[in-house]
Amino acid sequence: MTDRSVPSISFGGIYEDALVRRSHELLAMAHVRLVHADLASLEETDITGKLCDAMNEVLDDQGPPGWATILTVVDDQPESVRDRSGKRRPRTDVCVRCINPRPEQRFRFEAKRLNEKAALRAYLGNDGMLALLHGYYGELPYGGMIGYVQTATPAEWSDRIQNALREAPQKYDVVEPVEFVPLGMGLPEPVFCSEHRSTSAKAGKRISHALLQCA
Repeated sequence: MTDRSVPSISFGGIYEDALVRRSHELLAMAHVRLVHADLASLEETDITGKLCDAMNEVLDDQGPPGWATILTVVDDQPESVRDRSGKRRPRTDVCVRCINPRPEQRFRFEAKRLNEKAALRAYLGNDGMLALLHGYYGELPYGGMIGYVQTATPAEWSDRIQNALREAPQKYDVVEPVEFVPLGMGLPEPVFCSEHRSTSAKAGKRISHALLQCA
């Protein structure tokens, strides 16, 4: 079980920190609007579509939080990276875009189902967490994973993910000693962050892990 204390954690600067926290707050506010039992048999893209719709509904509500006026959420956001263009561009599952101040800031989430068939290999592997770490979507100093928990509980999957990262830190470029810092943000199982080595000399990379009950 993740520690429920929330120490200070920085993602680079005041605007980056605010965007990361608001992105997860928005995620939590949208998740409570969904009927979790209706998500149990859905594919990843179907859940993501419903989640993005709910996030934008939060932003469009009458009397939304003050910070909501500068955010928007894009489902399947094309990313212009390397030499890819048009339909060949990779697409992040959920992109929270902040238009003020300029230049625009973005927080990207990669989403994966967590059940007995779609397990940790997909969540942590080249199409999941490693895609954020290894530059598939561009050189990102931070990013987020969303786990759609369709069997067991978010707490159980949180333990499985943390154990996998502890057992194979080199495979997943985890900074040692392996530690997990909670971000909190209003979900039943608190969001936690893992820190990873970067090919850039500037700094490491932080990945958040938000596990949503979808059953």
